[in-house]
Amino acid sequence: MENKKKPSLIQRAKNLVKETAKHLANGAQNVTKKEYLNRMDICNSCVHFIHKDSTCGVCGCLMHIKAKWKTSECPKGKWEELNYEVPIQLDPRKKAYKWDAYNENGKLKNYEED
Repeated sequence: MENKKKPSLIQRAKNLVKETAKHLANGAQNVTKKEYLNRMDICNSCVHFIHKDSTCGVCGCLMHIKAKWKTSECPKGKWEELNYEVPIQLDPRKKAYKWDAYNENGKLKNYEED
């Protein structure tokens, strides 16, 4: 069971206002679907990520939303290396790549064998 502590409600509200203001000031632009998947992959493997509700334990943001916003940054700088786009190959035995690996809640989808 995860028992990670999030920032206070007031700090999370401040972070939300700051991120939303940056997002809107930049024309509400989103990253590409590939970059979103790369960001979420990094989040899902991060020690600060709270899987239960798809939030960051550092900033308290909902990562399935924040990861889509072009102006957003990882508070630990883990997205900085993402200046390229690569697909996520969920099953190396298959030649197919899954661009929709994460659902709307930022959770990795379960794929059945074809």
